[in-house]
Amino acid sequence: MAAPLSPITEKVYRALIPMNISNDTTDKDRHSYTSATLSLQHPEVETQELLDASKSFESFNLAYEDNFLGFIKDIYEMNKDNIILVKTDLNEYDNPALLHILTLLDYRDKLLFLNLIKNSTTGLYIARDEQLLILLTKLATRNLVFGTFHFLKIPVAICCGPDLKFQVYFNDFAQIDPYLEIAKEHELYFDELQVKY
Repeated sequence: MAAPLSPITEKVYRALIPMNISNDTTDKDRHSYTSATLSLQHPEVETQELLDASKSFESFNLAYEDNFLGFIKDIYEMNKDNIILVKTDLNEYDNPALLHILTLLDYRDKLLFLNLIKNSTTGLYIARDEQLLILLTKLATRNLVFGTFHFLKIPVAICCGPDLKFQVYFNDFAQIDPYLEIAKEHELYFDELQVKY
């Protein structure tokens, strides 16, 4: 079985990404793309459950983690024949922070996380299977680590963010439809749509 990730250099990463987007991208650069916020909250509906989200991390974030995991798994399936790029900032975490994260993972995820840390000189990777994407999605839904995924078949950049809100970027508005359908299948919505003209 192949390793779930391969570390790459900044030069290789920059040459392969279709959009210069990550969690640390400036607002000016973000406006060069069509974007939306992927979230549980439908833009036209407010439910009491979503309004009470801040009351309990366990009863909210973990209860809806599978929606985001399903979304990422389906996008992986659609794009798995192409290179999938991942950027994290794990190389900036200190040892106590990394140990804290390890305490919150199951055994299988701990092994993958340790492999990720071991290979985290640049924080840039090619994902060889869905394991890395699933782990980083779990870390994001638990507000621990936020990565960026670049899928190349129908180009999209997904910046995992806190509070179950992921920013999604497209080169062109016409590319949004397949991802919109996948989001709906997992009871997620694209909100705050900004179209590049």
